[in-house]
Amino acid sequence: MNKRSLRALIVLNVVLLVMLGIFSFAPQPAEAQLGGASNYMMIAGQSQGTTVGTVYIIDAARGGMIAVQYNIGKKRLESVGWRVMTQDFAAQQGIGR
Repeated sequence: MNKRSLRALIVLNVVLLVMLGIFSFAPQPAEAQLGGASNYMMIAGQSQGTTVGTVYIIDAARGGMIAVQYNIGKKRLESVGWRVMTQDFAAQQGIGR
């Protein structure tokens, strides 16, 4: 094996090691939505008896809804309530029959 071939092999090995290091130790993307795909919709509105706005977050894929409000004193979002809308819709279908 001549010097030129040996240098080319050394350079190739260094490049491959660098690429292996980059792909092995690179952070993996976070998977925030465990358990399948969802379809979310947010609607701003008011709740009775409050002066702050309410955000309604609907999960159309699973049929759930949660209402949240911003607590100014604690500087955080707080859950106001939640509903399983699929049960509400099923009850409405039974009323009209």
